Amino acid sequence: MKPFIKYFLIFISAFAATAVGTYIAVVLVASNSEEVVLPDLKGKNVIYVLETLTALGLNPKLYGTEYHRTCLRYHVISQDPSPGAVIKKGRDVVIYISKGKKHASVPDLRHMLIKDAKILIEENEFKTGFISKTYSDNIAKDKIISQYPHAYMQQERDSKINLLISKGGKLEKYAMPDLYATFLKDAKNIINNKNLTISSIGSDNLITLPQNVIIKQTPAPGSIVTEKTKISLVVNRKKPGQFLDPVTLERVVVVNYLLKPGFLKKHVRITADLYGIEFNLVDKYASGSDNIYALVPGGIKTKVKIFIDNELVKTQIINPWKTGNNSGE
Repeated sequence: MKPFIKYFLIFISAFAATAVGTYIAVVLVASNSEEVVLPDLKGKNVIYVLETLTALGLNPKLYGTEYHRTCLRYHVISQDPSPGAVIKKGRDVVIYISKGKKHASVPDLRHMLIKDAKILIEENEFKTGFISKTYSDNIAKDKIISQYPHAYMQQERDSKINLLISKGGKLEKYAMPDLYATFLKDAKNIINNKNLTISSIGSDNLITLPQNVIIKQTPAPGSIVTEKTKISLVVNRKKPGQFLDPVTLERVVVVNYLLKPGFLKKHVRITADLYGIEFNLVDKYASGSDNIYALVPGGIKTKVKIFIDNELVKTQIINPWKTGNNSGE
């Protein structure tokens, strides 16, 4: 046999053997990669699901757990791939497991302020439901009288908690005092002692009465009022048509003065002219660079003078009265 033919036959034999071997390997691999139809696992118990997937030659992968309103605890909520998918053995199947309904113990909100109760409700993953209000002689205003569901009951999270809030005791009624010709500061004390509130203060001029006394009031003396009644006052002043914010009656005004740097102490005196009488607010020796503070009663037009070593260095007028109408009417 010629050498050429000999080598050709050897090549053909080797090629055929390789082809047959490759075919056999492919067939074996294909037979080992058998495909399966993925069943519907949703709603099934996790033990059953694990056994089923293992029997099918698939790998169950638990992705996570979460609360669910309808799916029972330890049952499958969802799966990936979806039911009916044709997949090969050895592939991962992701499942999500239910922790059941999301329940928790309802917090005890009784006697809490409504603003604090709302925070606690949210922290416990509940929601604020209906809010009703009623008078109570035992529970302070804006505090919770009762709740439903009741404290410590087991309830599904995100459910609502209904609250009954106290409006406080029934409003006490008073006879409106007669404030005519009473100084404003004294009228304020009388009103406060009656648990009443001033809503507006205006000014007018009446030459027959001293300055800063009440010349008009609403409601009139003897009228029945409660703490919610708006009380308006008119004060006798040289300039009519001004107004004073009632809030300033409860405050003080801070006056300060920064001493110039120096080694020697200086005599500091701060005076205030209140109702024509001069008072010493500060009278002391202080070092250079000290910041000197004085407190002036609010709601009163005051002339403040600052003396350093008996020399007047500053005069400040504090006038809480403004031009205009602050009654809101």
